[in-house]
Amino acid sequence: MQVVGEVLLAKVRGASHRRIAADLGLPADTVRRATANVSWLSECATIMAVRRDSMCAPILPTGTPLGDALEALGSAAAAAARRLGPDVPPWERIAYFTNWRLLSPVARAG
Repeated sequence: MQVVGEVLLAKVRGASHRRIAADLGLPADTVRRATANVSWLSECATIMAVRRDSMCAPILPTGTPLGDALEALGSAAAAAARRLGPDVPPWERIAYFTNWRLLSPVARAG
């Protein structure tokens, strides 16, 4: 799951899908698909954040759709950690929130 997080964070920092693919040893098409459906990701994460903590801090816009999705994912993971404890790594919680859909497009090149 950590590799998915690395892909999303690199993309929001401005790296191209080809650069991310080369750096992480992934197919470029896989990276492109992993970062394509950010509106769904943002919506899912926002719902999970509010379900875990109805009084969570507002999820503020970052200026990009992917940045907004990552902000919402972070909020959801933090809300779950406050409610359930910090024993599960954030990206594993995020995978659970998304019904493991974040894992499906990412496979190492090889």
